[in-house]
Amino acid sequence: MSILLEGIGNVNFIFLPFDKKTNKLLGVAFVNFVNYKSVIDAYLKFHGKRIFGISMKKCIEIRYSKIQGKSELSRILTQKKSS
Repeated sequence: MSILLEGIGNVNFIFLPFDKKTNKLLGVAFVNFVNYKSVIDAYLKFHGKRIFGISMKKCIEIRYSKIQGKSELSRILTQKKSS
């Protein structure tokens, strides 16, 4: 993941949820960018594109989240894992 995000700016939180039964990724990621410029860079580089070398039917879609900040993301996602 760090290679994929290299050159787009500062990221301080990445969460890749997976299915506990199959042990496979769900195809979604939660990424917290440290600044707005990094968000724009990531959007321009990835939105609407496919990741080379990975078989994906869908394109990458970057969306704004209602949950903002590393500590808030960590708190919410930790609560969901323990539920």
